[in-house]
Amino acid sequence: MSKKRTDILSSLIIIAGCWLFWTQTLKFKARMPGDIGSGRFPQIVLACIAFMCVVRIFLAFLNKDASYAETVRHEGSDYFRGFGTVLLLGIYVFTFKKIGFVLTSVAYLFLQLLLLSNSERRSGKYLLLYAAISLLLPGAVWILFVKVMHLMLPAGVLAKWLL
Repeated sequence: MSKKRTDILSSLIIIAGCWLFWTQTLKFKARMPGDIGSGRFPQIVLACIAFMCVVRIFLAFLNKDASYAETVRHEGSDYFRGFGTVLLLGIYVFTFKKIGFVLTSVAYLFLQLLLLSNSERRSGKYLLLYAAISLLLPGAVWILFVKVMHLMLPAGVLAKWLL
């Protein structure tokens, strides 16, 4: 399939998904009279995504570059990383409540960064960088949600130290 067709087809699929999710946001009820409701922000995001897809389709039709219309062969397509990401997300979702937000997020982020990095970036200073990101980001999110906004995240096995 050509890059042009891929861009157009993927954009149309994403627009269809945006429309599906948009229809679901219409079911959200406002909690207070005069409130815009909790569905407004998702509608704004969906509208932006759909708009960007329309722009992508428009640009695909305007692009006259011959290499853009050629059939693209994905030699060495990385299905392993795609399926690995889906597997990691599944494990993350199923262990989130039992183990807790912080530990599962640290493990997920570190493994995801390893999975998506190329072979040159899987050693030395990059492992330290991945570990730092994996420790600091969930910690910052936990502090923001639990300490600043007073919202609960699953504490899991670290409950007596985090609460």
